[in-house]
Amino acid sequence: MVSVLLKPESKRLLLHCLLLLGLTVCIYFPALSHHFVNFDDPEYTFNEVMVTQGLTWDGVYWSFSDYHYFNYHPLTWLSYMLDVELFGVSASAFHSVNLILHFVCAVAVYFVSIVC
Repeated sequence: MVSVLLKPESKRLLLHCLLLLGLTVCIYFPALSHHFVNFDDPEYTFNEVMVTQGLTWDGVYWSFSDYHYFNYHPLTWLSYMLDVELFGVSASAFHSVNLILHFVCAVAVYFVSIVC
């Protein structure tokens, strides 16, 4: 029923987005079963007190107020805090959110490439 209501160009866009979703899931699905790695994950996730408290006003201020580990990336900190708030400190949850973010970015790049 939905396919009857969509215009041909909308069907094409939907098909391309579904293909992007399939590719993203195929590429990143194995990461869902992985644990945190001992490269920089401890500093950014379970050893960072502001992150493990979840999304708080103090955490929002902290994420924008200073450089952390020689980088300024407040959206990364906010994303991690939201992950903890929603799912707790779980590597599979962090990886799942990253899979979704990769898909959203792939779709955004696709739509930008159509417009340009």
